Amino acid sequence: MTYCKECLSKQQKINELEEEISQLKTKLRYQERTAKEGFFGSSTPSSKIPIKPNSCTEHQHNQGGGKTGHKGHGRASICQKDADEVEEIRVGDTCPDCGTTLDNKGTKTRTVMDCQPIKMKRLAALLAIMLFLIANIILTP
Repeated sequence: MTYCKECLSKQQKINELEEEISQLKTKLRYQERTAKEGFFGSSTPSSKIPIKPNSCTEHQHNQGGGKTGHKGHGRASICQKDADEVEEIRVGDTCPDCGTTLDNKGTKTRTVMDCQPIKMKRLAALLAIMLFLIANIILTP
C-alpha cells in the first residue's frame, strides 16, 4: 500500500498533535492533583491543604485561630524579682541600615524560658584502691 506525500504529512501532523494533547493532559492532571492535595501530595499537612473538602463555600475564606480582641491563655509572665537572671539587651544608638540617630523610649519586659545546653566534659576520675586486710583482697569502686 502506498500513501501519497500529502496524506503522509497530514498523518505525521495528526500524530504530533495527539502526542502534544497527551502531554498537556498529563500536565493538567498533575496541576489538578496539586491544587486538590497541596504541594506535598498525600504528605501535605491538613493545615496546608488549600481548600478542605468538608468546608462549606461561605467559610472557606475564614482564617482559624482566636477571635480578635479575645483574651488569650498563654504562659504567664514573671516579674524581675522572681527571675533567676535579668539581662538587659541593648540596641545601638544609630540605625544599622541608614545610620540615623535613634531615640530611647524606655524598656519592655519580656519573659524568656531558656535552658543552657549540656556541655560534655572530660573527667579524669581518681578511684580509691582499698585493701581488705583479713582476706587480702583489693577493692575498687
